[in-house]
Amino acid sequence: MNQDYLMSAISRADFRSALQAYPTLISPELAALDGSRYESIPNSLALQVSKGGIPSLSRSQRQVLQDWTTARSSNRSAAQAFDKEVNERLMNSAFKRVGQSVSEYGMKKSLQDLKGVGMVHASLLSSVCRPKDVPFFSKEFYSVEEYLVILKEAQSLRGRLGEDVGMMGTEKVAFVLVKWGKVASGKREVAVGEGSEDELS
Repeated sequence: MNQDYLMSAISRADFRSALQAYPTLISPELAALDGSRYESIPNSLALQVSKGGIPSLSRSQRQVLQDWTTARSSNRSAAQAFDKEVNERLMNSAFKRVGQSVSEYGMKKSLQDLKGVGMVHASLLSSVCRPKDVPFFSKEFYSVEEYLVILKEAQSLRGRLGEDVGMMGTEKVAFVLVKWGKVASGKREVAVGEGSEDELS
């Protein structure tokens, strides 16, 4: 593992280089879904908030996110389906908290509310609600406390490299670095995004 590419050490130039390489390393299936995951769905939620509402996802939008998770994962059996009933019941409460704050307490409560849909999807739903501030963490077996460590590390990365370094970009860079073999899948130090074994780099 190259220590220069850990989240605590990666340079702005290497970050940008990896981000630019992302489109060349993803499958056509994933490329087709990325526009919805990174643009249209977050924009739809932001519009709802701008009108004074609590963001919510339609059934078709939830299906797109499920398809995106499956396409992104090398371990497709790990990408479990949403529990529609629990999702409907808990999502609004969690989204309201995420929309108000990305503090440690607020995120912990939001993720705990969303655990009924699985922690992978809990972090994904939080990320599409606050794409500039909340990272997607795609490891199956982890705790809320672990996620909060990742959130702090990602925020520190943005503080070090600049405010224009967003969480969506950090996800993509982590994905690229694993593909390049610069970091080992499963290393928490650079753990934002998804690794080649359905873990975070």
